[in-house]
Amino acid sequence: MLSKLPICTILAETDLAKTRALVAKVEKDSTFFELRADFLSNLNEELIYSLKKILKLPTIFTLRDIENGGQFAGSNAEKLNFYRQAADASYEYLDLELDSPLIDVFDRKKSKLLLSYHNFSKTPSLAQLRSIIATAQAKNPDLIKIATFVNQTTDLQVLAKLLLDHQVSKQLIVVGMGELGKPSRAFFPYLGSFLTYAVFNNKIASGQLSLLEMQKYVF
Repeated sequence: MLSKLPICTILAETDLAKTRALVAKVEKDSTFFELRADFLSNLNEELIYSLKKILKLPTIFTLRDIENGGQFAGSNAEKLNFYRQAADASYEYLDLELDSPLIDVFDRKKSKLLLSYHNFSKTPSLAQLRSIIATAQAKNPDLIKIATFVNQTTDLQVLAKLLLDHQVSKQLIVVGMGELGKPSRAFFPYLGSFLTYAVFNNKIASGQLSLLEMQKYVF
């Protein structure tokens, strides 16, 4: 059992039945869930509520659009409507991109706000990442996620330094993407990352670790 790592297991299934079956397999080894709602084939209000009823762990509701590496192709108005439904259904966290226009109309009373920054090609410099975090902090989120592509081992050092800078705040999630970023997924929680992401067996991003692979890193 992976009880020593704060693992957020990604649920990226296409319907309620498949999600329920996956939850049954991974719940005991998870601390959080991330519901990737953009993978659902027929997203609607009833489905959002039905899914929350089976998700007994704190859950991040994520509706990632295509330009940010997801599957959602709808409008901002549609996206806002789904996020409002998720808040009404009591999802604990709503994940929005740092540059999302929806942040200004986000209802902070119902769900916590997780602001995400993704860079799918490189890891910016430490100074640039500090600036990105400062921009995010100005929007007063509950959590900040930084996910960057690791092209060389020095990129991991930059991300680790970023985590150590913010170790006291306990509000930062840092992930290194790509094959060279794999160590970050196992070890960054020990440096203060609020959580780490894992999958059961359906990897949807480069460098992701499965729950089984994660077991070897539990101290």
